[in-house]
Amino acid sequence: MTTTRKPIIPTLRFANYKLQCAALFTCILFRCTLGGVFASPIVVPNSSFEEPAVADGVFVLMATSWTGTGNGAHETGVFNTTDAQIPGTSGSGNLPPPALGQQAAFLHAGGAASPTLTTASALTSILGNTSYTLSVALGARLDFPAGGGTIHEVLLELYADGVSISGAELGIDANTLPEGSFTDYTTSFSTDGSSSLIGQSLTVSIIYAADNDSEILADNVRLDATPIPVSKATVLNISTRLRVETGDNVLIGGFIVTGTEPKTVILRAIGPSLGTANPPVPGALADTILELHESDG
Repeated sequence: MTTTRKPIIPTLRFANYKLQCAALFTCILFRCTLGGVFASPIVVPNSSFEEPAVADGVFVLMATSWTGTGNGAHETGVFNTTDAQIPGTSGSGNLPPPALGQQAAFLHAGGAASPTLTTASALTSILGNTSYTLSVALGARLDFPAGGGTIHEVLLELYADGVSISGAELGIDANTLPEGSFTDYTTSFSTDGSSSLIGQSLTVSIIYAADNDSEILADNVRLDATPIPVSKATVLNISTRLRVETGDNVLIGGFIVTGTEPKTVILRAIGPSLGTANPPVPGALADTILELHESDG
């Protein structure tokens, strides 16, 4: 068995001074293939904040299936906007895409505070060899803009067993949020087959860190899981059986391994066993010689 990172030219040379002998050259290659990759949405309860349902222009200091932190002037909850906040939403009007439905979550910072909305329960258990992507539609009201203070950052965070996943957080300058509309913001992380995160509970948080009286809107929270392809070995069997002669007619069988990735091959040179095959091969070669050559000969 040979493993190599450089191009090689394995050559099987059958040396025999007897004419018309038979030999079999077999090469077994292991080819790696990748399966199809498809993203699977993970259910986020009350992802568009339609619960509890409130009347047009009304807000409530809660969001079903989410836990809000903040008190007094630092509030979180659900708001059914009107044209004064988001154009086209009065009455039965829906929020503009990428938001969804009629209601959105609000995070109101009444001073030095960080109001937070976190999914109340685990969304899934983290798997290995998987990429997780969180997308949230964020925006600001026309009549109550976001940002403006010394501190004005929106954070999207993913947690494993309640601990923030390193590299999975996204910070957004609240001053850049669109007023009267929404824009998607995305963050992600990936695991391999030996990640310490495997099996831990995944939750999502939306945080508004601000030191002034301002507010942001959040809606249409989506979480997708995409398997990371893992190569699978496929056995390829390449065989040659020919007559062995002498001089210029010596049998030389070979193949070329290309590329820079490691490849595993098994080489067999069969001669004597051909004489006991069913039916037996006449004049089977009794002393096969297997030689392995690099690309330089």
